Amino acid sequence: MVPPQVHRLSLPLLESMMNNSSSKNKLAFIVALLGTALIFISCSSDSNKESDDSGDDRIVPVRVYHVMPQTLELTVQATGVIRSHDQCPITPEVAGKVVEKIRDVGDPVSIGTVILAIDPEPYALAEAQADAGYRSAQVAYEQTQRDYQRAEELKTSEDISQNELEAMRLQERTAFANLSSAEAAYKLAQRNLRLTEVVSPIYGSVAQLNVQIGQQVSPGIPLGTIISSDNIEVEVGLSERDIIKMVKGIRVEITTDVFPERSFAGTVRRIGQAGLNMGRTFPVVITIDNNEGLLKPGMIVKAQIIWAERSQVLAVPREALVSGSEKPLLYIVEDKIAIGCEVKLGSSDGNKIIIESGIAEGDLLVVEGQNVLRDSIKVEIF
Repeated sequence: MVPPQVHRLSLPLLESMMNNSSSKNKLAFIVALLGTALIFISCSSDSNKESDDSGDDRIVPVRVYHVMPQTLELTVQATGVIRSHDQCPITPEVAGKVVEKIRDVGDPVSIGTVILAIDPEPYALAEAQADAGYRSAQVAYEQTQRDYQRAEELKTSEDISQNELEAMRLQERTAFANLSSAEAAYKLAQRNLRLTEVVSPIYGSVAQLNVQIGQQVSPGIPLGTIISSDNIEVEVGLSERDIIKMVKGIRVEITTDVFPERSFAGTVRRIGQAGLNMGRTFPVVITIDNNEGLLKPGMIVKAQIIWAERSQVLAVPREALVSGSEKPLLYIVEDKIAIGCEVKLGSSDGNKIIIESGIAEGDLLVVEGQNVLRDSIKVEIF
C-alpha cells in the first residue's frame, strides 16, 4: 500500500504567518491546518483502498450443482413412539386362586391360548351340583307332562273336573319354568368352570403379566396386557400449518435408529380435528406395515409424511443458500465468475427447496464456498 501523502508547509513560512497573527487567530489557524491535513490523509487512504479492491485477483474454490428440472416429494417430518393398534388387558372373569402360569412376558399367543389357570375345583363342584339340579328338574317336568296328558284324556270321559285339569296344567308349566332355570344355572356353572382358564382374545404377545402362583384374583381387575406386533401405529403431533396438508390415506416413510439402513411403509389413518397442548399440535395417527415383526411398541421412530408431489420444478439443496443474507441469495457461476442471484423460495422436502424465480435451468449453482463469495469474484470449480 502506498503511504498517505501529507502536504506540508515550510517551517519559515509557518513561523512568519503565526508571528503576524493574534493569539486567537493563531489558534484558529492551527485547527484549520490540522483539519486540512486529516482530509488529505483520508482521501489518500480511500484512494489506496479502492486501488487494492480493484486489483483483487483471488480465486475462490467452489463446488457447483447443475440446476435441472426434477420431481420433488414434499414432506412433513415428525417423531413419535410406536404403540400397538390391537391390545387388550388380561382380565379374569371369575374369582379364585392362581394355580398355574402357562404364558409369561414376551411369549407369543393366539386367540384362545391359555395364559394362566385359576383353581377349578370350586367351579367343578358347582357345575356338578347344577348338573344334578338340571337333571332333577328335567325328570320333574317330564312327569308333569305325562300327568297333564293323562288328565286331558280323563277330561274327555269326564272322569276329572275342569278345575283339576287346570291344576295339572299349572303344575306342568311350573315344572317347565323350573327346568329352564335349572338349565340356565347349569350353563352358567359350565361357563364359570371354563373361565378358570384365562385365555388370549387376540393374536400377539404378552407385554405385561403381574400375577404370581397362589395369588387370589378378582373378576374385572386386569393382571396384564397383550399387544399385537403386526398391527402397530404411531401418533405424531403436527403444527396448524402442517395439519391442513394432511389427507387420510397418504403415504408415509418410517425410519428408526434401530434399523438405520431400512425404511418401513406407513399410511395416515386418522387426522385429529382438535389441537392438543392449547392448540399447538394436532394428532395424526399413522399405521405401519410390520409384517416382519421388526418394530416393537415403545420404539421411537421418525415419520416422513409425503403430502404432495411436484413435477418439473427447479429445486436446490438447502445448504446452497448464503448464510446470514437478509434476502434469499444464491450464487451461480458464469465464465468462472461468481454472480449473486436473489431468489424466491417455494416449498421444501426438508433437504431440497423449490426456487420459484431467480435462477434458470442449466445454471451452475454454487453449493460449497458460497458464503465467502461476492459478485464478480473469480472462482475455480473443483
